[in-house]
Amino acid sequence: MTLRNNLYTIQKQEQTTDGNLFTIQLHPNHIIYQAHFPEMPVTPGVSIIQIALELMEEVEHRHLTLTSVKNVKFLSVVNPYETPELCFAIHRVERYETELKASFLVTHNDTVFAKLSLNFNAHD
Repeated sequence: MTLRNNLYTIQKQEQTTDGNLFTIQLHPNHIIYQAHFPEMPVTPGVSIIQIALELMEEVEHRHLTLTSVKNVKFLSVVNPYETPELCFAIHRVERYETELKASFLVTHNDTVFAKLSLNFNAHD
């Protein structure tokens, strides 16, 4: 299930010296927040990982499959009403024939929400 243009939209994409930076806008009225949780909406960790996968596909211009989660640290809760905008910085990308490894930093202003190290397989 693709979350892009449902749970979030890409507001800005830029290449940096370290990699790529995406600014996304969360949609707080998305059905996911009605279940997780109605009184205190929280963006599920699995959704943050799925967004990272989709943004990596955007960078690579091809379909990717998440093969392993090497390291994940969720440091702060993402409430879409309090923090509707997030920055996903993609850095330390290692590319092999069909395998990719990348690190992600999910932030807003000075708050770090998550640090991810993910491995993918590429499908042309």
